Amino acid sequence: MSGGNYYKQALFKSPNHRTARLWLSNIYTVQGKFEKAEREILRAQEIDPLSYGVWMTLAELYWYWHKPDKVIEQADLMLAANPVDGGAYGLLARAYAQKGDFEKAFAALEKIPTDNLMRFVILAAAGRMGEAQKFVEAIVNSDEAKNSPFKIACMYAAIGDNEKAFDWLERSYAMRQADLVSIKIDPSLDSLRDDSRYIDLLRRVNLEE
Repeated sequence: MSGGNYYKQALFKSPNHRTARLWLSNIYTVQGKFEKAEREILRAQEIDPLSYGVWMTLAELYWYWHKPDKVIEQADLMLAANPVDGGAYGLLARAYAQKGDFEKAFAALEKIPTDNLMRFVILAAAGRMGEAQKFVEAIVNSDEAKNSPFKIACMYAAIGDNEKAFDWLERSYAMRQADLVSIKIDPSLDSLRDDSRYIDLLRRVNLEE
């Protein structure tokens, strides 16, 4: 991604530019270069240790990296600053689901009861596929689905319906949907990684390496 060079040049001129480091970390993250991304975010945190955006970016990196305990650490920092932060509770719900601690995942979800997508994520991770399937079927014909086929692809992949997942990924690709930038790292797509169609799609979005 050529954008990486742009931010590197910016940091050469201004090494303490927090935003440039965060954007560079985002590029490393979608490429699966998690250690490089972490280094840039931690440097940004040194520059601005109380930044909510830095906490959130670091937590999301750790979720993509399958390091749920690290996600929980960042979410706890966010809640210490703001005990009613819905974003932090969403991170906790995802992290505990990734750990397999579904009791704590659903407890965190109670703090954000209107987040139906997060409920789906936990249901799928917990193996409650019937309930998760009903959720997908309820929105698959909606405007939300038409506007965000990548999200629907992730849902189908999470419940093990790989054929429909690839169908919706192709719709996302046809739309040139920006969310496709996460195809290499989104944990919901883990079940697709060894499929030749997935590898071909990575190539088409320039994320194969």
